[in-house]
Amino acid sequence: MKLENYPADFSSLLMNQVGVMRLTAEAILEKSKTKALKALLTDPVVDNAVQAEKLLDTMIEIQKQHLGYLI
Repeated sequence: MKLENYPADFSSLLMNQVGVMRLTAEAILEKSKTKALKALLTDPVVDNAVQAEKLLDTMIEIQKQHLGYLI
């Protein structure tokens, strides 16, 4: 998809989200909890590493049938 004439700061936000998605994909393919946490921490809306780790653990517990490979 080609986007034209959008501000550079918007481009930076998009590139950051691409990085988050890539790390998330790597976490899935490599079955890596460490990469899943890095993906969370890379997201600009996440501002607390301790809470992010707790959130990840909660997500894994609740979605065990889908995310159990990260335990």
